[in-house]
Amino acid sequence: MSKKTKNIFVIGDVHGCYHTLVKLVEKLPKKAELIFVGDLCDRGNFSRNVIDFVMKMATYALKEIMSILCKLIFKMQLTKMT
Repeated sequence: MSKKTKNIFVIGDVHGCYHTLVKLVEKLPKKAELIFVGDLCDRGNFSRNVIDFVMKMATYALKEIMSILCKLIFKMQLTKMT
């Protein structure tokens, strides 16, 4: 009896580096399962893009919680800018 192996990849600490994340994911198998852990946004300039990407691509992520947290983060960032 053979076991089918899944392509599961854990990606951590993206820190808002959207373009680097996209380049990494492009190198993975097309049907890979993606698990995102660690800091998705805070340092890079493309945190919003990272969040949108993760919401679409993540196999395992707390999408509802992430959505709420990201909305709060962006509201806080907008408040700081004004």
